[in-house]
Amino acid sequence: MVKSFLRDIYTTGCRPEELLNTLLWAVDPIDPSLFLLTPLKGNLIRTIPRQYLSGDFNSSFDLSLDPYGSLSLRQLEYSIKQVAPFGVVLTGNRFAVVYAFRYNRIREYIFYGYTQAEVNVIFGWINPLMSTRYTDAILSVFSYLIPAETYFLNDSNANHVIDENDDIVIDGI
Repeated sequence: MVKSFLRDIYTTGCRPEELLNTLLWAVDPIDPSLFLLTPLKGNLIRTIPRQYLSGDFNSSFDLSLDPYGSLSLRQLEYSIKQVAPFGVVLTGNRFAVVYAFRYNRIREYIFYGYTQAEVNVIFGWINPLMSTRYTDAILSVFSYLIPAETYFLNDSNANHVIDENDDIVIDGI
């Protein structure tokens, strides 16, 4: 279940809470191969292809069950920390271990040539500067084994989180 959650958060760029609440999701009445997501924080409805989401999520949605075996966000975060090759990820003073996947997805769109305006549409953002909050943010990665290092991800490594040895990569889960 954790692997499905990681895949889904990576491929959709959704907030973790959005993936855990199937009441925010609906099948597009015009094209049933699409989901309509009513995002948190009052943004515009997002259209997400069902194929972007794991079989676990799709089955849970179709059967009106809680996705990911009814695991809470706290349980999923704990499980991610058990397998993650790093200790803590912060953006500013906020923990961002799970959100690192959202940051990565947004930066990946920019890396592959999407404009800020196109990314805003994909994520349903009303504020035209919202995507820059993610592309310009600095994520700090604190390893359990090495001293804290800060990584700037708005360069040629836009779709990666890496340490000084190029060991830590969040890409292509």
